[in-house]
Amino acid sequence: MTRLGMAGAVFLLIVMAAGGINYLRPADAAGSGASAKQETQPKSTAEELQGLEKRRQQLMEKEAALAAKEQELNRLAASLESRIKELNAAQKALETTLNEKKKREAEQASAKYMKMFKLLKAMRPEEAAKIMDKLDEPVAIGLLERYDQKTVLKLAKYISQPRLLKWIKENLQTGPRAIK
Repeated sequence: MTRLGMAGAVFLLIVMAAGGINYLRPADAAGSGASAKQETQPKSTAEELQGLEKRRQQLMEKEAALAAKEQELNRLAASLESRIKELNAAQKALETTLNEKKKREAEQASAKYMKMFKLLKAMRPEEAAKIMDKLDEPVAIGLLERYDQKTVLKLAKYISQPRLLKWIKENLQTGPRAIK
């Protein structure tokens, strides 16, 4: 049943409930009082019908306005979801680019470190030790970790003793644990 057909059925039910059945019956021939009531009743029934029709029209307008608002909200929600997906994709692309950049920088730093390591290894032990003594302690200890035993033995005479002792202590602390 369509909305218009449904509205018509509701309208007829309301008319019948409001006394429309009496209005549709033939008038009694007995009294003129009844005919006076019938004259006022059709007028009030007509007014009721107009009021009901006006109310139905208002409800239909409100329903149309609500449907339009619902469509607008659905459109905005779809637009918002689309924008969120775009932002997530952009964020993912940015993270990927950033990770690639960090990886390249780490590789470049490692290549520079290895270049300096090879350069120091190629130097005479006295010169390499002087340079290592001027480096930050973690960097110098990291270099000592990379050298083979033979090179460390050559450098040991020339490296500052506190730095060498710290490197030896670190190796001794990790050594027994590795053996167990």
